[in-house]
Formats: sequence, structure tokens, C-alpha cells
Amino acid sequence: NDNSSRFGKFTKLLFKNNMSVMNLTGATMHTYLLEKSRVVFQAPGERNYHIFYQLCDAREMHPELILDHQDKFEYLKMGNSPHIDRVSDKEQFKETIQAMIVLGFSTLQITDILNILAGILHLGNIIFVPQYKKGTNDIDPDGCDINHNDLHLHVTADMLKINPDELRQWLKTRQIESVNEQVLIPNSISTAQAAKDALAKHIYAKLFQYIVQVINKSLNTASRKQNSFIG
Repeated sequence: NDNSSRFGKFTKLLFKNNMSVMNLTGATMHTYLLEKSRVVFQAPGERNYHIFYQLCDAREMHPELILDHQDKFEYLKMGNSPHIDRVSDKEQFKETIQAMIVLGFSTLQITDILNILAGILHLGNIIFVPQYKKGTNDIDPDGCDINHNDLHLHVTADMLKINPDELRQWLKTRQIESVNEQVLIPNSISTAQAAKDALAKHIYAKLFQYIVQVINKSLNTASRKQNSFIG
């Protein structure tokens, strides 16, 4: 199935009794078990979520997102399956945007959503480099660094509206709290990579929840007196 939803959902069709006639008044959707791991890892022959490929294929429509071919992004190329037969990701992107408009998403909301999605892709391309022990040429296995001029660091920060120096700091270190103090501990390259992937999954999950909330608000036009549903 090349179009599996990758999350569970329970949809209610809401009805109101109007003189013994049940009128459909709206709908609401409850979601669970979103496959967050797919955002950062795909098995051979599998894709990430379609919207990422759609964005890349329609990149000339949104040059401000500084996107490239899908093969250029770490979070999209590991499954080595960027295309679906007889499906145009660019055309699918247009349909996705049109569906969002129909569901009541504003232009600003759509812009913010696209920025966040692009931010996730650029986040995956941030490169961790070895850190050297002070005063030596020896690599510190317990530390790592991110070049200040890393393009994807700055684009990620711009897309997510955060400070690039703070993003750099919190990817390469972690905070340990004791009773009396807070200490920053360096991350190794593998630990920093795991932190980066965890951040990408968290951002996508929060974005997903937000989109569901907007859709539910648009579909659920029933009054509180509504008392029947089919699920």
C-alpha cells in the first residue's frame, strides 16, 4: 500500500435529531499511534510522508523554502524510493493545498505549515563534525560541533523562527540538572544525531496534532445539543 495513512484514527459522523429525522451536522476525528519514526527513517523501498516529496517536487512554487530535489535530503533518500508509479508529487501538492483551503486553513496557516515541513527537511541535513580536545589535534569522542556557516542550520532556524546559535547549542549539548545547578554536557556525534532526529519527530507530531485540530474545528459544526454519532 503506497498510500497508507501511517496513523490510527476514529472518525465520528455527527447527527442531530430533527423531528425524527437524523440530519448529518458535522464530523470529528480522533487520531492515535502516529508513526513518527518514519520522519527520520525509512526501510528500503519505502517513502517518508508524501507531503515532503510533494514539497520538493513543487519547490519552484516556493523558492523561499530553499528546497532541492528529494535525493538531496537525508530524511528522504534512505528508502531509495522517491517516486510512486503514475503519481505526480507536484500535482498532488496542488491538490493538498486546495484541500487545506477547502478545510478552512488560512494563507498564513498554510505558509507556517510549509515552513515547518521545510524546516524538518533542513534539520535532517545539519552536519555534526568532530570536536577536538583543547590544545590538541586529538578528537574528543564525547563531543561534537556544528560549523557556524552550516547552511541547513541557518535555514532550519529561519523556517522554525528560532535563533540559530541556540539551535546549534542545544543540538551539540544536553542539560543536566542537579539540586543546585544546571550543567551542559557535550553530546557525541551519535548522541547529537539522535537528539536531532528526536526533535524532528517531535516537531512533526506537534504539527500533525495542530492540523487535526484545525480540521476538526472546520468539520464539527454541530451544536452541543447534538446527541448521536456513527463511528
